Amino acid sequence: MRYHLAARYARRAELCRYREQLLSIGDSVTSRWLDFCKKPKWSSRIARADCEDLMAADAVIIFTERPNTILATGGRHVEFGLALAKDKGVIIVGPRENVFHYLLPDSQMFATWNKAFATIKRYVLLQSKVRSQA
Repeated sequence: MRYHLAARYARRAELCRYREQLLSIGDSVTSRWLDFCKKPKWSSRIARADCEDLMAADAVIIFTERPNTILATGGRHVEFGLALAKDKGVIIVGPRENVFHYLLPDSQMFATWNKAFATIKRYVLLQSKVRSQA
């Protein structure tokens, strides 16, 4: 699977660790923003790259925040909307932040990254077994 990771920029280092976990089980991560240094003059270039990365992914993992607790620009909400519009798989790690998050079933909602990753890992193992039996 190819995943796009979406979160507020301040969580970039944390998501780099999650990217490594996904790579360790054979999945890939399309999120080039994890390697960018935030510079205002690059904003439009970063936004375009981010959209390209999201489109190249099979699924998008959105890392949310408790509503009304963090001042952030909210790019992850745009990514969530794009993922829905393009019929991508969507996983949310964290609480539902807005009404649109209720469009997802509970099975796509995880309180923590560890719970989400355990489910992803089980899926990878299952797919591997299915391929080996074919």
